[in-house]
Amino acid sequence: MIIYSVQIKIHASVIKKWEYWMQKQHIPDVMATKLFTKYHFLKDVKKPRTYIIQYEAENIENYKKYKKLFAKSLQADHDKVFKKNYQATRSILIKNNQL
Repeated sequence: MIIYSVQIKIHASVIKKWEYWMQKQHIPDVMATKLFTKYHFLKDVKKPRTYIIQYEAENIENYKKYKKLFAKSLQADHDKVFKKNYQATRSILIKNNQL
């Protein structure tokens, strides 16, 4: 299993709009690619205005396909709506027993 993890720090002025948009638009769009099996939408309790969205893929090939075919346009959609009101960090995680 591969986890594509996106950490986002969002500006206070758009938090409610962002939370709604993520849950009703962006995450469903990512999941509609059928390359991830499930996701977790998390709020970091130790870091104000910081959220972590983790998408689970069955294998690295699915993540690579997502990256090649969908990531750029979905990230551009996010940027159009929220412009300079966020900072994003992305990482790929793998279970230790799958290395």
